[in-house]
Amino acid sequence: MVQVDLAKIERIPGRAREDEIEAADSPFYTRQPLTVRRYLYLSKDLLRKQREVPVNPDRTEIDDPTEITNTIKEMALKLGADVVGIADYHPAATFSQFPLRDFKRIVVFGKEFIYDSKLEIGHHATLELAQVKFELDNIAVQLNYHFASWGYAGSAMMNGGEVLLPVAGYLAGLGELGKLGSIISKEHGSTLRLGAVATEMPLKIDGPKDHGVDQVCQSCQICTRFCPGEAISPEKYDFHGIPRWRINTPKCEPYLFKLFGCKICMMVCPFGSRSKFKEEYKNTAAAIREAKTREALLDKIVEQSGIDFDKLNVPVVEHYPDGWDSEE
Repeated sequence: MVQVDLAKIERIPGRAREDEIEAADSPFYTRQPLTVRRYLYLSKDLLRKQREVPVNPDRTEIDDPTEITNTIKEMALKLGADVVGIADYHPAATFSQFPLRDFKRIVVFGKEFIYDSKLEIGHHATLELAQVKFELDNIAVQLNYHFASWGYAGSAMMNGGEVLLPVAGYLAGLGELGKLGSIISKEHGSTLRLGAVATEMPLKIDGPKDHGVDQVCQSCQICTRFCPGEAISPEKYDFHGIPRWRINTPKCEPYLFKLFGCKICMMVCPFGSRSKFKEEYKNTAAAIREAKTREALLDKIVEQSGIDFDKLNVPVVEHYPDGWDSEE
C-alpha cells in the first residue's frame, strides 16, 4: 500500500461540474431520458435541500464508541450500502473553496455499479448511475437524520459536493486510489461508487488499509492503454502531497461528456473480476482481448450501443481552477 503523509496533503480546489452538467438547459442533461432526469431532480432539488437538519437538543451521550459505530455501520448496510467505513474528518478530504467544519468523523459507504463491469455505454448505464447516486445521497441523508436524533450535528456530503470521495474512501479503509482515479478494493473491485456523511459523533475510526491495489496498478497498464482520450498517465506524480497517477482532465472530459459519462477505464479494469458482477466482467474481458486497441474497443461499444457518439453535439465545460489536475 502506498504510504500517504496526511500532514503534507494540501487542500485542492474543486469544480462545480455537477451543477453545470445537471442544469436544465445543459446538452448533457437534455439528451438524458426522462427517468434519468427524475433521479437527478430527486438528488439535486430534493435531497440536497435536506443535507443538514435541526439537531435534537436532548443529546444522547456516547459511552461506547465501538457499539455506536457498529450500529451506524449496520444501519448503512440496511439502507442499501455494500460497504461502509469511518474516517477522521480530515482537511485533505475536502475541497479548498469550502470552509472547514467542526465535524469529527466522515462515514463513507459504497454501492457496486453493474455497468462498470459491462461493455455498454448509453442510457441504461446512465440510468443506473443516476439511481445509484440517488441511493447514495439518500443513505447520507437518512444517516444524518439519525445523527441529529442522537443530538449530533452532521452534513450529508452529496456527490459533487465539498468532500473528495475517493480520498475519504481511502481514509475510511474502503480501498486504495487506483490508476484510473477511483477507489478500488480487493473485495469490490473497481465498481464502487461512494457517498458520505460528516458528523460530530465520536465514532471509531477504521483508517486506511492495504488492499493490494497499488502493487497491481504499478504494473498494469490496461486503463492507460484503453482510455479513448489517452488521459491516464503510466507513472505517478505528486498531486498536492498525494502520490497518484495523473488524470488529465482536459483530455478526459470530452469523452466523459460525449460517451454518457464514459467509464471505459472502470470497465476495462481487471479488478472488475473481483466484484459481485464478475460474471458480467467475463464478457468485457473477452471483448478487451479481441479488440486489443482503444479504437477497436470503442468501435465495439458503438456497435453494441447503437449510438453514433460522433454526431452528438455536446460542448465541454472548460473551467479549470488554479491547481486543477491538468497538464500545463
